[in-house]
Amino acid sequence: MLGDDPSIELLAVCPTCQDVFPSANSKHMQGMCTVCNTLLFLADRTKCNNPRAVKMPIVKYPYLALSDQIASILQVSGIEASLNEWCKKPHKMGEYINIFDGNICRNRLRAPDGSLFFSNLPHENHRPHGELRIGVNLGLDWYVYHTFFMVHN
Repeated sequence: MLGDDPSIELLAVCPTCQDVFPSANSKHMQGMCTVCNTLLFLADRTKCNNPRAVKMPIVKYPYLALSDQIASILQVSGIEASLNEWCKKPHKMGEYINIFDGNICRNRLRAPDGSLFFSNLPHENHRPHGELRIGVNLGLDWYVYHTFFMVHN
């Protein structure tokens, strides 16, 4: 909230059309929305005519890279066991309890080596290839994008 975490980037959001643009620190920063020509940043001077210390978006979107978020989550004690719970749950053919019962997770998502990403074979001891496998589902308004990560121990 105070804006003192340098890993969190404050992206500019157009107050009119809500498109997201690069932060003031980016070499690609732009002052106007390319869609509706609306200003994206507050004036360089305050109402009292004092200069602003930093260029500030009118509407801010705090952004933290997914890799930084995952690294932070993995530092929590016991989280790996919790993330690995998916493979210990019993499955009944034809019964859909969670996302891992669906065709996509069971049969279609592939790791870089071509094997099933969320494989759950008995000889794998609840960890395919000894890896913690994390699936991240990102929903953006009308579009859904799936990203998957493997963490080697």
